[in-house]
Amino acid sequence: TTALAIPLSAVRTDQAEPSAIRVGGPGDAPRAERRVVTLGASGQPAGAPAGGGAWVEVRSGLQAGDQVLAASAGLVADGLRLKLPAAASAAPAPAASR
Repeated sequence: TTALAIPLSAVRTDQAEPSAIRVGGPGDAPRAERRVVTLGASGQPAGAPAGGGAWVEVRSGLQAGDQVLAASAGLVADGLRLKLPAAASAAPAPAASR
């Protein structure tokens, strides 16, 4: 079975339900999109970068390939236009085997 995992630092818990900030919109005008997520197990999934901190399974709310803000997500409002560096700072959500 495959599971989707994101950095634990990408999960916002400041509202009623856990969420993550997904990078959405066209490449020349990306916007922050708050997505409510259902979480599963946490730790280091197979295939996750070593030394990258804790990761958490996302059971719903995101799809494989979605990019999420892995740092400072709590400071970014839903709908905010994002300025990403050429080498995107958003972390793609990897599918990991369990």
